[in-house]
Amino acid sequence: MKSSKTPLVSICCLVYNQEDYLRRTFDAFLNQKTEFEFEILIHDDASTDNSKSIIEQYTKKDLRFKPIYQSINKYSQGERIWFKYLFPKSKGKYIAICDGDDYWTDPFKLQKQVDFLEKNKDYSIVGTKFKCFHENTGLTSDWEHEKNKIPNANIKTLIDGNFIFASSSLFRNDFKIEPWWQDLPIGDWPFYMIQIKDRKVKILDEFMGIYRVHDNGIFSKISKIKQQTIELQCLTIIQKNMKYPTGINRFLTRKILKKRWGIFILKLKSIF
Repeated sequence: MKSSKTPLVSICCLVYNQEDYLRRTFDAFLNQKTEFEFEILIHDDASTDNSKSIIEQYTKKDLRFKPIYQSINKYSQGERIWFKYLFPKSKGKYIAICDGDDYWTDPFKLQKQVDFLEKNKDYSIVGTKFKCFHENTGLTSDWEHEKNKIPNANIKTLIDGNFIFASSSLFRNDFKIEPWWQDLPIGDWPFYMIQIKDRKVKILDEFMGIYRVHDNGIFSKISKIKQQTIELQCLTIIQKNMKYPTGINRFLTRKILKKRWGIFILKLKSIF
């Protein structure tokens, strides 16, 4: 039974009714080969299946597992779980994210990402390429974004659209959580825009994990108009609360206007 006295990395995992996937996800955490200590923070959002029991089994076996159990589902109440329950408890210099139904396939994922950020102080976020497993068909496809190979991806690249796969990301734990973050309708993309500051993003050119595509995906189930509306809300809240340099703010304003126009066009198409 291991214990992380001074973890360099805090793994943050969101769980809700994922009993069929958790063992593979948790085993992938434990299979990470690192030269440093890490902790595993698991937030179970009042699961109604066997998820809590599985979390308890792993917690008994390994003290690096640090569960947070909810009796009432917090996501349905509009709470941003990362910002309120996970990040504040993260002791690591770095934070890695993985959803309870995704899993890592490279046992050296964390080590490679930490090595990169340790050597490159001008970067704050490092992700990887992922593969998508489509449960309805049993097929696997590669997931990589056209922006993955931009050598100096920065805040402008992020404002233009998210290209960091959440379950692949590792970032510096050097931010102060602000109350207004709870107003953000989603967590990952706007958080990256906040956390990056004047630094850059690196996507390692390796496939290091699996994203499960299934009917329970939250964002993928909603309409295109709703998705675009949520993204517009994120950009608007970011602009209101963040103090970016003039050039970045102008870029953000243009993106907001473009997003509004795009939503207007989508609504017109839905009518005719």
